[in-house]
Amino acid sequence: MNQNKDAEKTFFDSFAAEHLYDVFDDRGYSRLMREFLDLVKPARGETLLDLGCGTGAFTERLAFTGVRITGIDISFNNAAAAALTSPQCAFVVGDAEQLPFPESAFHIVTFSGMLHHLPDLDIALAETRRVLKPRGKVFAYDPNGRNPAMWLYRDRRSPFHSREGWTVNERLLREEEVRASLTRAGFTNAMSRGVSGIGYTYVRSEVVRRLLPVYNFLDGCLDKTPLSRRFGAFLISYAEKR
Repeated sequence: MNQNKDAEKTFFDSFAAEHLYDVFDDRGYSRLMREFLDLVKPARGETLLDLGCGTGAFTERLAFTGVRITGIDISFNNAAAAALTSPQCAFVVGDAEQLPFPESAFHIVTFSGMLHHLPDLDIALAETRRVLKPRGKVFAYDPNGRNPAMWLYRDRRSPFHSREGWTVNERLLREEEVRASLTRAGFTNAMSRGVSGIGYTYVRSEVVRRLLPVYNFLDGCLDKTPLSRRFGAFLISYAEKR
């Protein structure tokens, strides 16, 4: 199945026209950054490509590591807003499945909540490997299909599922699919596991938005248990290029 790219552009151009795409609380971004730093161990001056950078919420935080960042997004409005948010970074409009960069251009590639927008992960991951330098690293975070709250809210099989605030391309991922796709693309040391403690400040649905304090509390409790590695709200994925 091919990604409906027009739907992605229309959705995010419209969203960015309303406000910045910044949905996590400070604790959530801190948790993502901790995972990124622990796994990737970036060195100052390395080059990083942030795929699906949106309006730059995560990109801006990555910049504090001292890496040289290029953000790319399929939405012109997103990329334009990100350039205003993080003028120290470069931003371009482009497609993760056809990256406008030469081979071995980056030390690190991040997928900022973007893999689950792809019906087929293999094309984008092959492109990612192409633009990574030898011994380069890839890092991603995405909603976890095994998390009960994510399943209830976003899985089409759930009686409570909602597509409000999601594009037609989005779906829930499971760790096995991500790990297998990374391996097929030729990466080594591929891993994907659940984490929680990534609190939300915004979702499109007004009804669900009212429930966010309850969700964030329960998600924080899950984060304190071993169950979070399998059922955590987000998947953290990582791999290396030989």
